[in-house]
Amino acid sequence: MRSRRQMNRTQFGCQSNPSLHYFFLIVFSHCCVILLSSPVTALIAIPPSPTSGGRSAVKIRSRQNSSSSSELCSTLSFSGDASCTLEMKDASVESVSDFLQSPSSDIYLLGTSNCSKQDEENTGRSKQEKKTKEDGESQLWECKQPVVDFMGLTLQPVFVNKVLRASQGRVVVSIEDARTDIVKASKSPGSRAVTSILESSTFKGESVFSVQSPHDGEDNLDESCTISIELRLTLLIPLPSYMPVPPGFNALGSAIVRRTGKSRTKKLLRRLREAYYEDCEEKSQNPTSNKSVSD
Repeated sequence: MRSRRQMNRTQFGCQSNPSLHYFFLIVFSHCCVILLSSPVTALIAIPPSPTSGGRSAVKIRSRQNSSSSSELCSTLSFSGDASCTLEMKDASVESVSDFLQSPSSDIYLLGTSNCSKQDEENTGRSKQEKKTKEDGESQLWECKQPVVDFMGLTLQPVFVNKVLRASQGRVVVSIEDARTDIVKASKSPGSRAVTSILESSTFKGESVFSVQSPHDGEDNLDESCTISIELRLTLLIPLPSYMPVPPGFNALGSAIVRRTGKSRTKKLLRRLREAYYEDCEEKSQNPTSNKSVSD
């Protein structure tokens, strides 16, 4: 029989994130309205078709270092931030901090169990960054988001996130790279527009998790603390000169980012809090295994 924690991890991995689905769908639909209204849409290159019966995905990598070419005079800029704080009863700052520092919290900090550690040998990172990883303070993860069917395309956003455990009680999860895998391609004009958007877009963002004592300078007699998250996310899409950004369009996109971020931060913290209590329960039921690990 599987333990309660194992069942939770399985369910966690199987659940889709509707807020993230809506975020991509709404943003892409608004951007496609602009592209499809222009006669130059037909000139956008058709994406290559996947091979092996749809098993291999076409990978479109976002441009992390956008060009400053004069041909690109306007940019869709959707940005927003969100924060959330939850109280954790019967939990000390030290115990929650230890949990955040442990690998048991990885999938909850990343927000998905559909992730894998990335080999950093060929990532071009500096020696200092690699040394940080060897010290066990940071790790790159490839995180696959839920598949989205849109305008004849089957898309799977993929983020390369860095988990940086910089100090006790504080963890930073940042987006280091982004791409979108086209699991199923299409030759329709709308699909070409979406492909162009994905290729030129840039994702930037980070989540900062921290643990605090609610009794600053006082004895924490009730063994309680608070856990917080601060989320910042920006989506940049450069546009050609013949596609000006409509008035208020960036504000609309930013509102979507903020609304989605607010919902997502609450879900992340609730799952993280639940995972902490389950971890404590598992350790209390298997005290001998904990001792053997420490030895």
